[in-house]
Amino acid sequence: TLRARYNLLTYSEQFDNGAWSKSGMLVFGSGSVVNATIAPDGTTTADLLTPDTSSSTKAIRLIVTGAGANTWSFYAKANGYTKVGIWDHATSGAYAAFLLSGAGSGIDSGAGASNVTITSVGNGWYRCSFTATVTGSLGFSMQVLPPSYTTASINASWAANGTDGVYLWGAQLVPAAVFPSNTYQRIAAATDYATGSAFPPYLF
Repeated sequence: TLRARYNLLTYSEQFDNGAWSKSGMLVFGSGSVVNATIAPDGTTTADLLTPDTSSSTKAIRLIVTGAGANTWSFYAKANGYTKVGIWDHATSGAYAAFLLSGAGSGIDSGAGASNVTITSVGNGWYRCSFTATVTGSLGFSMQVLPPSYTTASINASWAANGTDGVYLWGAQLVPAAVFPSNTYQRIAAATDYATGSAFPPYLF
């Protein structure tokens, strides 16, 4: 297949879309906010995710098909809470957790996660990523973690204060061998995505 799409996710900047399931999050319009702040690309397209006060996992998730070596990544900015995680909850359970302050740091990883990186991209934003090899379906879960998180379960239940949260933007899941540079590609839907010189066609 010859194409210029690499990001396996859909609605990579639209976390209010029904494709993303939510757990332990306030609904958009009543706590979480669409297009709440300026994203790393200068557009006002970053969403605010605000965890609710229940004792539950604080996450948004999307499932896609695929297998092999892949790289998970997203952009995050603290808005009260400073710890976030990425988890492939569908098959392998590979995960990584990150601290969104200072230079940024990885604070935990496991279940086959490698190449765990966090990079400051300015204005309080960080790009968080890891690579793992999985079989079967692929899961993408972005999670807000409790302030006390060190090396506890990435899927831990906890109660938030109902006001603080995290800004999220630019979720991506790409085949690691196909697109090792991991440049972010916006995906609105299966047939609506960013193209151009950064995304040359490939044959596989």
